[in-house]
Amino acid sequence: FVLDTTQTGRFGLHDLLAFSEWCTENVTEDLADEAFQQEIQCKAILKLWKTFREKGPLGPEFFASWLIEVIRQSDAQEVREHPCMPYSPSASSLQESRTSFSDVLTNTCTTDGDLTHITGSQLEVLYQLLSIQECHGIDFQSFLNLLYMSGVHAEPTPASSPTNPTNLTYFSLNMAKGIPLAVVTPFLHQFILSYFKLLTNLGLDALT
Repeated sequence: FVLDTTQTGRFGLHDLLAFSEWCTENVTEDLADEAFQQEIQCKAILKLWKTFREKGPLGPEFFASWLIEVIRQSDAQEVREHPCMPYSPSASSLQESRTSFSDVLTNTCTTDGDLTHITGSQLEVLYQLLSIQECHGIDFQSFLNLLYMSGVHAEPTPASSPTNPTNLTYFSLNMAKGIPLAVVTPFLHQFILSYFKLLTNLGLDALT
């Protein structure tokens, strides 16, 4: 967040120079490597928290929009180097397992400028950035399954489509696109609200 001064999901040489200056001004000198990294992370979290609070009610949407841009930008180079393999789930495969979504999703990537879904590789970046395993003990497979089942309940089913009689089937037929933003965005809203609520309960809001 501190590196990305324009909150576009990208950073360049000028951002690196600004980050170096920020470290000089905010981080204690002569720290050991591990302590230096920890202090940078703590100061960066406080800076994000301060910006989040300044946004008021728009804070959650600001955070979600920025982080989605980050994971999309981080995925762009990989997508160019590793073209997608097309996928078309069969009807029988949809009946076999509700969790088959996770196997499909990890093989998807952004195509045709689709901005309505988050792909499997982008979700993996998100999973790592939010330290889901370290902080919550949830492995990546379980993380995908939770998002999948949230999507089943959130994705509307066309009432006039006899081939898609349930949300489960309809959502599964569209799963090669990835997870809808309508699922990922509220998750990010609640994640950051809960995280900063924890910091507030610890009395750390005074530091911002």
